[in-house]
Parts: sequence; C-alpha cells; structure tokens
Amino acid sequence: MTPISKQMSNICARIASLLKNGFGHVFIGTFLNKGIAMISSVIVARIIDKTEYAYLSYSETLYGYLILFAGLGMSSGLLKVCSGKTAGPQDKAYLSYAAKWGAGFEALVTICLIIICSAVTLPFPEARFYIISTALYPAVYSIYDTLVCYIRAKQKNILFARLNVLYSLLTCVFSIILVLWINAIGIVIARYLVLICIGAIALFSIKNSFTAQDCSTISKSEKRSFWIMSLSLMAANIFSGMMPFNENLLISNLIADEVTTANFRVASLFPQLLLLVSQALMIYFFPIVSEMDNHGADTVTIKKYIIKIGILNFVLVIFSLLIGIVLTPFLISFFYTQKYADAIPIAYLLWIMRGINAAIRIVPMNMLIAVRAYKFNLIMSAFSAFIQLLLDWYFIKHFGIVGVAYGTIAVYLISGIIYWVFLLNRLKTNKTLL
Repeated sequence: MTPISKQMSNICARIASLLKNGFGHVFIGTFLNKGIAMISSVIVARIIDKTEYAYLSYSETLYGYLILFAGLGMSSGLLKVCSGKTAGPQDKAYLSYAAKWGAGFEALVTICLIIICSAVTLPFPEARFYIISTALYPAVYSIYDTLVCYIRAKQKNILFARLNVLYSLLTCVFSIILVLWINAIGIVIARYLVLICIGAIALFSIKNSFTAQDCSTISKSEKRSFWIMSLSLMAANIFSGMMPFNENLLISNLIADEVTTANFRVASLFPQLLLLVSQALMIYFFPIVSEMDNHGADTVTIKKYIIKIGILNFVLVIFSLLIGIVLTPFLISFFYTQKYADAIPIAYLLWIMRGINAAIRIVPMNMLIAVRAYKFNLIMSAFSAFIQLLLDWYFIKHFGIVGVAYGTIAVYLISGIIYWVFLLNRLKTNKTLL
C-alpha cells in the first residue's frame, strides 16, 4: 500500500468511526433542526406584518438576555462533571441540583425584567404584551436545557440529534397552526407546548439510565466547586452570548425604526447558519475533550486533538460561507419576497461577520472550558462584549445599520486570535487557573 493510499484509508476509517459514534446524526440533525426552524420563521414573517414582527422580535431580544444566564450555568457545568458514557453515582444528584437552582434563578430574573419593563419607557411599548406572556419560558427552558446537556454529557449523540429535530418540527407545526388561529401570540404558546413535550421525552430517557445505586449525594465541597465552575461558565456565556443581542438592541434603540429592525432580523437569519457548523462539532467533541481532561490525558495529546478540530471547523465554515454569500439574493427573494430585498446588502456583511466568529472563535472558547480554563474564558468574554458594545454604538451612529458589522468583525477577529494563543499555550504549560 502506497503512503497516499494508506493516508486515505486512515481518513476513511476516522470518518467511519465518527459516523458510527453519532457525529453524522449530530451534524445532519443540527442543520435539519435549523432548516425546520427557518421554515417556521419564514411562514410567520409572511403572515405577520412588519410592525407586529418587530414587537415580537424586541420581546425575544430581551428574553434572549435571560436565556444567556443558562440556569446559573449549571446545565453547562453538567457537561464537565457528568462527562462519560456511563452514569456515575453522583450524576442523578447533580442533575436534580442543577435543574432546581437553574429554574428558580430564571424565574427570579424574569420577575425583575417584567418589573423593569413596566416601569420604564420602551422604544416599542406594544411589546409589553409579548414580554408578559413569555414570563414562564426562561424557567421551563432552563429545565429542558439541563436535561439535554446531561444527554450530551453522556455522549448519547443519536438521542440528542433526534430530540433536537423533533423540537424544531413540533415548533414549526404548532407555531403555524396557532399563528393562523390566534395570531402572533400563538408563537409564544407553541414554544411552551414544545418545551413540555420534548422535556418529558428527555426526562423519561434519562430516568431509565439510572439504577438504585445512583443515589450518592453531593458534599458541601463538591457543591462549592460546582457553583464556582457554573457561575464562571454562566458569566462567560452571558458576555459571549449577549454580543448578537447587543446588535439587535442597539439597532432598536439607536435607529428605532420598525422596518429597519425587521430588515436586520431577516438579513441575519441565513448567516446564522454558519454557527451550526461549529455548534455541531462542539456538541460532538466537547464531551470527548472534557472526558480526556477529567481522566488526566497528556496535554500534548489533547492539544493535537483540538488543533485537528480547529482545522476541520475552519475548512467547513469557510466553504459554507462562500456558498451562503452566492445564494443570499436568491434565498431572501424566494423565502421573503421582494418585500425584504433591501435586507440583501446587509446580509453580505453579516455573512463575513458570522463567518469570522464561527471559523476562529467558537472552537477555542469551548475547548478552554473543556480544559478548565474558566477564569481566562470569563475575562475574555467580558472584555469582548464590552468593546463590541462601544464599537457598535460608535459605528451605528456614524454609518447606520451597516456599522453594526464593522466593530463586531474587529472584535471577533482579534479575540479569536487571542483565544487560540492562550489555549495552545495552556496545553503546553498545563497551568492551573482555578
């Protein structure tokens, strides 16, 4: 066998191994999940006028900030403490603990949001109706997210992919039916119904994996460590995740035009697909790298493994980016009609902006958590969000809606490079940050 033939054989063997372990299900399921969700959003956008769509979008933006709290970060913490294919003696205790505290916290911050929105002047006062009707969503979503994260931690990739697809399919069907029946509020009700249905299925699947021996409690020191890790992850998730929400909020408040807000929402839908590539890879590889770190794998081995993940992610994202830019005029015109033709130029910039984020930042951000670099990840996330807010505010003031891309591109590019440098250096020196 020639060297080239041997190398091709090894590549085919690796791909076959990935597909066997559920990577194919995760990758295809992630795109199918988003595709169904986009079909739903397209139909909703066609049914509801731009003004009503803007009010709904504003409410979603506000609640998007609450979802970033991710139940105090405890659902993400499960990915670390419960990583491994088999259930550990403390998994049930960690799962129950995370669900209880996460949902309780989301309920508390939701009450605060409603009080604030009732007391201040909003750019879209009509959005208060949607804000109040969505009050239970963050707490219910937190429980659902906790269950799903546990499934990820156990590397049950096929089950995870199926639940995600079913989630989007039911959301699409319920949303369309209820919007036609009771208008835009039907979207809110549909989301409640879907969370309850899929959450029940996930709970049943998890419950059967526990045995009578899986009842060990969590000690005070273990709870303390779990709180420190979870709060660090929550804070990092808030600062990192709020960056796209900052864009929507700045546009809504600085420009305060319903048509412009709706155009930006439509223009951002297709570029968001780039994140699906990185997310699918992280869904599959994060528990593996986390388990390697938990079991004391050699840092050089982990470093080489992460570099391969980064290269694979970069190639897939750039390939998807080029296809997306070419297809953008057709996609927006076909799905949203010429009513949203003025969103096409904005979409081009957003493809580049999302592409830099997905190709450069996502992998090191997630892998830093997998190797317990919580402190640095938190600092960088906070710094990036703060700088992005300032730059976007400046550029929107001077260049209008297209200015939102200029500052964010700079932040994504610079922070992505810093993430990679620190990650590779950490795996070389093996320093302990906590």
